[in-house]
Amino acid sequence: EDDVYKYLSEFYGISHAIIKPLPSYVDQNFYVASQQEQEFVFKISNMQEDKGIWLFFNTLFKIFCCLHFTLISILK
Repeated sequence: EDDVYKYLSEFYGISHAIIKPLPSYVDQNFYVASQQEQEFVFKISNMQEDKGIWLFFNTLFKIFCCLHFTLISILK
């Protein structure tokens, strides 16, 4: 979770947030609620995974969650 705080602050200017781990298969996913009342799913993708699979699931996730969450993805 320390990496998530670091990335949120460094890349998105979010310095205070509630972060909760979410279930995942290969990647790391986190629910993020910022002080600005924004909600996100923050995803750290496994670079060992086939990029086609990552793009497929990322697109699928966006379709199902676009009304409720913003997806932030970091490749690590």
